[in-house]
Amino acid sequence: CRGALHSSQHHAWLRHGTVCHVAVVAYLNAGGMDSSEALQTAIASSLAMFGVTLTFLTLAWKHLPKDEASRLDRARALGEEIVEAKG
Repeated sequence: CRGALHSSQHHAWLRHGTVCHVAVVAYLNAGGMDSSEALQTAIASSLAMFGVTLTFLTLAWKHLPKDEASRLDRARALGEEIVEAKG
């Protein structure tokens, strides 16, 4: 399947997520938090990052079509020489 993650790539992403959670848990444990609270905080922080990602994806989805449509006009306004493709 084109564009799909191969099994080894999928496992690499899972390992990366696990390593990040372990690192956050270890950091929070060192700060005095017990293991269960540290794990809960690490998982909650990763879910918060999903929300941030979704917010920026929504902003891109909203603004990208307008920006793409006006890119040549903006380039001309800044003095760029635009050569139109013949097709």
